[in-house]
Formats: sequence, structure tokens, C-alpha cells
Amino acid sequence: MAAKGIIGGRTSEEFVPAANITRAEFSALISRMLKYNDDLDSSLPFKDVTAGKWYCKSIGAVYRNNLVNGKSAVSFDPDGYITREEMSKIIGAILENYSYRKQDKSVLTKFSDGDSVAGWAEEGAGLTVYNEIIKGSEGKFNPKASATRAETAVMLYRLYELIIY
Repeated sequence: MAAKGIIGGRTSEEFVPAANITRAEFSALISRMLKYNDDLDSSLPFKDVTAGKWYCKSIGAVYRNNLVNGKSAVSFDPDGYITREEMSKIIGAILENYSYRKQDKSVLTKFSDGDSVAGWAEEGAGLTVYNEIIKGSEGKFNPKASATRAETAVMLYRLYELIIY
């Protein structure tokens, strides 16, 4: 993913795999991977995403392509950590855009905590599990847990192999 210019380190010398990833960072990674045109002007309804911030155009690109929503109608929470269920909803939407068939939530029963995935994320979670982008850890999906940079890199690699490779 680094060689393809999709993900890099936190610094030039460290990847920091155990660190959590923010909503802004994930938006930027998705925008890069899908080669969205970040230069298009985009007015955003989010008061916490201001022009000139490094992530503004990436968030605009993924929002414009209906892959990501805010935490509310006026708040995106760019510095908040993204959860695994939030990621699964976004990745599921990407898979749908590439004509992968929707899956129902029954595929989540393989996880002991599969029933704790929020209703708004069930379709995306089902799609990511069915296509083995998310495989879980020790029998759990961990939907409310913040995703780490390592987990994100693995998920994006699996997604990349399905839709681009």
C-alpha cells in the first residue's frame, strides 16, 4: 500500500501500526486509493472541516461520492478515531459501487459480537465479512473499537485486491 502511494507512515521513519486512525486519515486513504479528484470544489455541510486543512479536499471527495457521512448533519469529527463498523460501512459502499452483491447480517453470526454491529452498518459489515476484508480477531468483529493503522492497511490491501488489482 505504501509502494502504491496509498498509505505512508506517521513520520518518515515510523509507521506506528498500533496507533488508531482518524476519520480524516481514512477519508484521505480511500480518496487516494480510488484516485478521486480532490481538486474539485466542494462545499461541505460540516462546520469542523474548514478549507485549508490537509484533509478538507479528501473528505469532500469521499463525501461527494456518497461513501462517508458526518457524525451529524453539521459535524464530521475529522480528528475522531474511526471505528471498525464505520470502516465496514464505507468499504461496503465501495464494494457495492463495484457491483459486489449486498449481504444480509446473517454472515455476522460467525462473530460472538456480531449482533452488536449497529443497524446502519450491518449491510456494509456483512459485505466486508463475506468478501473477507474483515476477518475479525479471536472470534470477534469488535465493531465499536477504533481501527488501528495496521488493521486499516490490511483491510485496504484486501479491498485493493478485489477492486483494482
